[in-house]
Amino acid sequence: MSVSKRQIRILEILSNQDSFMTVNELADEIKVSVRTVYYDLDQIQLMMPDQFELIRRPGLGVRGQWKKTMTEKLTTQEFDDEYVYMQIFKQLVIDSKTITILNLSSEYYVSTTSIVEHLSQIESKVSSSSQLQLISDHLGTRVQGSEYQRQQLMIDFNNHILEQLGPNTTLDHFAEMLKRFYDTDIVEAASNFQEDIKELNLRIVAPYYQFNIFSVLIVMMQRIRNNYHIESIEHNSSGKNIYALNHYVIAQTLFEKMKSTVIFEETESDIYTLAVYLQGYRLEFETIQHEFVHSYQDIARDLIKKMSLAINEDLTQDDLLLNNLSVHLYHMDYRMKHNIIIRNPLLSEIIKDFRLMYDLVWLMMDTENEINMLTVTEDEVGFLLLHFQTALDRRQSSRMIYVVSQNSYVSQDFILSRIRTVVSSLDVIKIVDPEAILNVDTNQIDLIISTIPLETMATPYALVSPLITSNDLLIIAQKYQNMLTTTTFKENNTFNHYTNPKFIYFMKDASSKEEILNEMLSDLIEFDYIDERYAISVWTREKEGGTFVGNATAVPHGSIKYVKETIIPIWINKTPVKWGDNKVQIVFLYAISNDDLKNSKTIIKSILNFLKDNKNLPKEVQSMDFNTFKHLVYGG
Repeated sequence: MSVSKRQIRILEILSNQDSFMTVNELADEIKVSVRTVYYDLDQIQLMMPDQFELIRRPGLGVRGQWKKTMTEKLTTQEFDDEYVYMQIFKQLVIDSKTITILNLSSEYYVSTTSIVEHLSQIESKVSSSSQLQLISDHLGTRVQGSEYQRQQLMIDFNNHILEQLGPNTTLDHFAEMLKRFYDTDIVEAASNFQEDIKELNLRIVAPYYQFNIFSVLIVMMQRIRNNYHIESIEHNSSGKNIYALNHYVIAQTLFEKMKSTVIFEETESDIYTLAVYLQGYRLEFETIQHEFVHSYQDIARDLIKKMSLAINEDLTQDDLLLNNLSVHLYHMDYRMKHNIIIRNPLLSEIIKDFRLMYDLVWLMMDTENEINMLTVTEDEVGFLLLHFQTALDRRQSSRMIYVVSQNSYVSQDFILSRIRTVVSSLDVIKIVDPEAILNVDTNQIDLIISTIPLETMATPYALVSPLITSNDLLIIAQKYQNMLTTTTFKENNTFNHYTNPKFIYFMKDASSKEEILNEMLSDLIEFDYIDERYAISVWTREKEGGTFVGNATAVPHGSIKYVKETIIPIWINKTPVKWGDNKVQIVFLYAISNDDLKNSKTIIKSILNFLKDNKNLPKEVQSMDFNTFKHLVYGG
């Protein structure tokens, strides 16, 4: 059923009116009977409930307004693909409607081929669950199966919208977008949950969880209102599910608060399902004790001990890290076992800025997965990394910087503010006169900045003008950077101590990622560098998250538990091969043994430094022979 030209004319008239029109006035305007106008108004209300709001008032007449900016789309009879896809998803999944291809084609003014393509996209998402299916028969097309899985699909749909909005979006902006697909009063009721949790003495542990809780509340209320409920759940009264039962009270209370503005009737299974989500998303009564968290302290201690060894920083005495990590591991394990997925909105930035730490955390968690059966995703690794990075930031020692300056017309505040722009805010800066510097033990100073010439000294030294010009700042920044990287040269090619020319696969003709990894792993097994289980752990790692590091390069790895002797094989392919969503030509497979755990940071850092220093390697290698490349790796 499609909108007729006469009905389009009615829509145009009503949308341009600021006040009510009587049906008689409308009939006169378009030269039809009053009865026909009533019929057309009923049809518009029936066919376009999501696009056009028709307001009827006895004694006043009728007026209308677009719910979205649809005028141009309707009059030109064009809808963009994303809009059509989302509306079909809404009808099939959110509203549980049975649709037909012809009706959708007519409704959105697109070809039946386009509708079929959109249905194919939805079917691929539906089929990812073993308990949902897209059914097509003489009645039309519909989604059938588990209500719980349907709601999971709706939550994923909301996550897609959230990702499109970007990491800086607000809850209010997210809410406005969701009003296009869910009932407005439900979205508004869910929007008030932040006030509700304050009133109920609840707390959200981290800001990003609020979007997850908000999304779940909307999905569940929408489905419950339409009389769709989660299937009966067999409650497990042992283990961690007891903790979920604590959240049953929170879930029940939240539903009651929502029912003050929205009418719906939840079941026991609905309440319990919300409790499981709230537990996973860490919404808690302030008085709830983490009685199960203590069992994760041993895992956290072991993880901290391994990371301390790997990065050569003793974090074992950091009680705050131990506590935060224990709580996070408990909730992470709970989420994984209940299939509650949290997206890390900053994952790409985390990997880019902290690639070394990210890979190290992956290595350590691979071991914990083997020992304690802890499952982890790349999103969760990103969250775990931040705990360690924060601990490192707390440990960062202040550097001592002395500024030698004679009394002059330039104030000390001016000098300090200028220098602060190019050094760490944690550094200590002292301004002294030329005589005072002679009585200071310069071995305790990291950098000297002077406005007058000084005698030659071992401490890094920058000569600048009293005004600290832009050029002076460049000099200071260079000296400061040199001070920070004095050990970089020593570490630059550390990985080459663990390579073997026998395992440098130069200018190979592999056609796939599988071919590359299988040959490398088979050789390492044959020469007794690794256990066969290491190969399995490499493939598991590849499935859990990408190992592409940019510039046509990948750095795959597996569990250190199955490495007998550290080895870093290198593969150079003649042409790039598909590696997940990317193309890869260079592969460094780092197999680090437990005995070399203390060197893992240096090894991985040296690989990343080598790739950074040879950023044109994918092109340059085409003109190299094996000996030239070997010289590049080993030097000398």
